[in-house]
Amino acid sequence: MTAPVLIVGAGIGGLALAQALTRQGVPVRVIENAAVLRPVGAGLILASNALRVLDRLGLGDAVRAAGHPLSGAQLTTDAGRPLQTLSYTASGGAVGLHRAALQRVLAQGLEGQLLLGTTLRALHPQRAGVEVTLSDGTVQRCRAVVGADGLHSSVRALLFGAVAPRYAGYTSWRFVVPRPGPAQATELWGRGCRLGLVPIGPDQTYGYLTVNAPEQPPRSRGRPEPWPKCWPTRRPSVARSPPYSRALCPAPRSSAPISMKFTSAAGARAASRCWATRRTP
Repeated sequence: MTAPVLIVGAGIGGLALAQALTRQGVPVRVIENAAVLRPVGAGLILASNALRVLDRLGLGDAVRAAGHPLSGAQLTTDAGRPLQTLSYTASGGAVGLHRAALQRVLAQGLEGQLLLGTTLRALHPQRAGVEVTLSDGTVQRCRAVVGADGLHSSVRALLFGAVAPRYAGYTSWRFVVPRPGPAQATELWGRGCRLGLVPIGPDQTYGYLTVNAPEQPPRSRGRPEPWPKCWPTRRPSVARSPPYSRALCPAPRSSAPISMKFTSAAGARAASRCWATRRTP
């Protein structure tokens, strides 16, 4: 019996690799730390290169049905003045969708190869493969081990030791709201921050606010991340924002800083407050 390729992590990369190897007749096993594949994350844009890969895997139509077609993307000033427009149609199209929707599609047909609630405890490279020990104590011989377990990868730690992530100099808040967004993906540039809005369904919009900011200590899991303290002394004027931003962000009732999780339209309202304070001259 041929030893399988062990993929650690059932995220987008791990599941996509499992689909590709399975179609080539390579035995695969995927382990995932989470006990259940929950609908976590926010939105994604799949450009034509990603869609071509999914088409070759036989999953392109399912992904397109799960998302929202995007004809193009627009870069604007914070006031909505266009700076650059990109046509997705000219290069083969693009799709905006929720990360959880993409994960569901990629997991189709892999139920027998997916082991949830399991992590990698040890691995020992050998001439004919890799011997691994799983968190349940099982010892297996694998053809290869692929680390697809994200930022805090156990595979990387086992091979190279603990390596602290390097802060990139900016922080991003992401949210999904049950409201129609702009006709195309839009990113607004202000001074030290960017606001992005991407339609990912008929009545669903993914948004993100990225702010240049110093590194903050990690917070406990489950605690809300604080919204950046960039409110002005005067009440911000959302009415000066572009129409699609106003549609997502009703006028705020207060300019006081708040802490929140971005799981509803409340996140978008907070975004409008911060955005109004960082306008370019």
